[in-house]
Amino acid sequence: MDENSRQASLRLSAGRVVAAGRMPYLSTALFAMVPVLTRDLPTFGVDARWRMYANPDFVLTLSAEEVAGAWLHEAGHLLHGHRERWESLAEPPALHPMFNSAADAAINEELRDAGVTLPAVRASYWERIPGARRGMLAEQMYRLLRDVPGASPETTAAAPDRPAVPGITLSPDHLAAAPAKLTVRGSGTHFGPGTAPALHSDRGHPVPHAITGVRVVTGQLLTFELAQVPAGLYRVEAGGPAAILPVGLPFAEVDPPSLPAGYDVPRPMAASSDGFDFEPDTTVLVARFGEDGLAARPDAAGDPVIVTPRVLNFDLAESLPAGAYALVIGSGGATAIAVFQVDAPPSGTTGSEADPGDCGSGTGGEPREWERPETGDEDGSVSDGRAEMVRQQVAREIEEHGRSGGDVPAGLRRFATDTLTTRVDWRRELRSVVSRSRATVAGVRDYTYARPSRRASAVPGLALPAMRAPRPPRLDVVIDTSGSMSAGMLGQVLAELRGIIRALRGDAVRVLCCDARTGDVQRVARIEDVVVTGGGGTDMRAGLDAAAVLRPPADMVVLATDGDTPWPVAPPAGNPRARYVVVLVDGDRPHVPAWMRKIVVTG
Repeated sequence: MDENSRQASLRLSAGRVVAAGRMPYLSTALFAMVPVLTRDLPTFGVDARWRMYANPDFVLTLSAEEVAGAWLHEAGHLLHGHRERWESLAEPPALHPMFNSAADAAINEELRDAGVTLPAVRASYWERIPGARRGMLAEQMYRLLRDVPGASPETTAAAPDRPAVPGITLSPDHLAAAPAKLTVRGSGTHFGPGTAPALHSDRGHPVPHAITGVRVVTGQLLTFELAQVPAGLYRVEAGGPAAILPVGLPFAEVDPPSLPAGYDVPRPMAASSDGFDFEPDTTVLVARFGEDGLAARPDAAGDPVIVTPRVLNFDLAESLPAGAYALVIGSGGATAIAVFQVDAPPSGTTGSEADPGDCGSGTGGEPREWERPETGDEDGSVSDGRAEMVRQQVAREIEEHGRSGGDVPAGLRRFATDTLTTRVDWRRELRSVVSRSRATVAGVRDYTYARPSRRASAVPGLALPAMRAPRPPRLDVVIDTSGSMSAGMLGQVLAELRGIIRALRGDAVRVLCCDARTGDVQRVARIEDVVVTGGGGTDMRAGLDAAAVLRPPADMVVLATDGDTPWPVAPPAGNPRARYVVVLVDGDRPHVPAWMRKIVVTG
């Protein structure tokens, strides 16, 4: 073992201890994972046997806190069963990078809520997925990524069997101030002893003596020290390719961070910021940062749509040429900067670098080239049976931590509930109830004079009514989104809604999410349109009352809940004639009112 690997091994060990201290209820999972050092992948990854792979050179660029974040992130993939969930989707293997990004976003939301520091490389968050909302499941965000017009695997990850596209990425990708230490990672390029990074201003002028302490770690990784420079936009060149570095400026993230040359337009994009508010007067402007400095492209971006004060969506209206670009966001008299890249068409030889966003077969797909082929227990790795035992133990420790007053992110609370509860297939019974309601409404026919009967010509002088075609039944679905509802069961509820929406012609279904309060009414035509909100206490009376006052009134109201809620004594006064069905996803409850049709999910 070389000196770098030895030091990296020590830092990995320290990071695992820090991770266990940060989230002690995950300790069983963290110490079940087997660390493997290899330079065959860029950053970190996991395989199906709970081996965590780490590039030793990359590890040495991170603090112990950041290494802890990497441990917790990769453990999240294993605990949440992302490999099994990807396989259950039965999607084309080439689309797995999109699922990996969506799963990353779901995990990183949990870690951010827990105050975990992640490595200073570009991470996936829900704000960076156009159309995504907080609390969405990985499967929902995956479908948003998949359905972007013009999206393909090439837009989200480099395919290992195509020519490499030369480029560099910076870590960190922006600075609050200088001086600072930066790491440069190359793709499709090679750093050698003579590689000398250079810094240029936004006018294209070189900034002398700004870069010192250059250290080439590998052919694809180098570090350098940036001296004190004024606030502004800078262009960093290393080995030919270049990247934009904002220093001392309000910063936003844009997603996707890179696009292939020749992408289809309009191309949906998203921008988000942790410290810059997007006001109603927000504008966006695209500028290319070339050798001569910044050059605005005023027609490249469409008008922004403000999703939240920290998230906006916009379309790229032009297919931009290859290069580095700045997105200038103006709002309330202030300006924030985001950066993105348009890659040159592939040329030259086939690249062999692994995708830095690929977390390995532990998230789904075939084993990667950098993974160990061994499938036995000799190295201490985890079999499927042992993995389930680890999940059960972690789930119990999460529940115990919560009972003792500790904070646990909502997603992990749902994981614990889902893992510790034996479920049965409740879909058939729910479908049967909904189908009977549909048949009842379809059987209600009447006559109308709004249009004449086809037989009117047989009786001259008389207006005969026509038979009125039945309307589809109106269905309201109230989903319990309190913290005790598991992510797995929420996913099952949403999956079953897909078939119901299709059967009821889509626009007849209204969805309300409720914990102790009811969210906005969502009229959905696709399951991907459902936004799961909540995570607090539980009072389903609020959701039932909110559904009852909707107009036109529903023929049937389905409530999906764990049952730990106060129950109304009578049907809501706003719609007493509807049929009310409750799906109890955590076993029977004794106080469900008799006027509700009860479907119990038990072991």
